[in-house]
Amino acid sequence: MIEDDMAIQINSRQAAVFKRHFESSTFTEEERGYKWAVHLLVSGLLSERFIGSESFPGLLAKLMTGKLTPQDVGLASSKADAVEGGLRNVDGGLYGALSMLYCCDGYTRAKIGAKKKLTSRRKKR
Repeated sequence: MIEDDMAIQINSRQAAVFKRHFESSTFTEEERGYKWAVHLLVSGLLSERFIGSESFPGLLAKLMTGKLTPQDVGLASSKADAVEGGLRNVDGGLYGALSMLYCCDGYTRAKIGAKKKLTSRRKKR
């Protein structure tokens, strides 16, 4: 719990800007979608159904090489659709998404979309 003397105040104008940004389709496409897709796949992989199974090492290898599919971990069609949608615009698919998570403050992030290239703030300076 945060003590009162540690509470911070956020300017209402800034809060509105953040809200618009986090609700934007651009944020969903470039940030939230691929992260949610990876989450769904990893959650399926680490479920009780698979984590202790003989198939786990092979499924883990598929994850780490970017070849794990929603069907491999038994995701329902709505979650499978979310995975496919979240990875649709990521160059390299799942492998590219994993790379972006790993290199989140790296010098260059994997490309999203045909011509968009995301770079860290460090490189832009």
